[in-house]
Amino acid sequence: IFGHVFEAAILSLGLADVINSLRKEANQNAKFLSQANQDLNTMYLKVEKANEELEDKVKERTKEVVEAKDKAEESEKNISGLLHNMKQSVFSVDNQGLIIPPVSDYSYQIFGENLGGQSVFKTILKDFDEKSEVSSKLNFVLGMSIGRDLFQYEVIEDSLPTQLSILDKDKNEKQLKINYAPILDKEEVIQKIMLVIEDITEL
Repeated sequence: IFGHVFEAAILSLGLADVINSLRKEANQNAKFLSQANQDLNTMYLKVEKANEELEDKVKERTKEVVEAKDKAEESEKNISGLLHNMKQSVFSVDNQGLIIPPVSDYSYQIFGENLGGQSVFKTILKDFDEKSEVSSKLNFVLGMSIGRDLFQYEVIEDSLPTQLSILDKDKNEKQLKINYAPILDKEEVIQKIMLVIEDITEL
């Protein structure tokens, strides 16, 4: 009997120790989970705040983009209106002499054809041979200045033809006056050259 009582006491003590150990571990886990929960809540609040800030920035940038787009469209509309009401042929050309739209409406009245996307040498200078002085000088200036700085253009711009005599579709002679203006980018590198052509036949 004494042995059974002693054995039961020992087992009770061992069981109590196991229970205390499990309870201690459960308390530690509870503290860990509580801390993890607090950390998650903190992270959630930070993420939520970041999302709100990001959403505000997106709205602000979207508004800026829309305003910039509207201004660009309005500017383009104004420029287009101005361009198409000029009594001059206005357009730009690249280094190969390709005519870049937009082209003013008055160009059709002077040349009798749509110039956009065509070569200046096959439209405006079609009466001149490719090896003629006029074609050669224009080709030289376009090739040597576009893609380079303004100084390069200023050195050779005097060689550009400023007056031309051409035949219209009815074989009538027309006298044209040409002005040139380089179009620069932000780095002041010439991207294209604008031509402003006026019919001075009556003058």
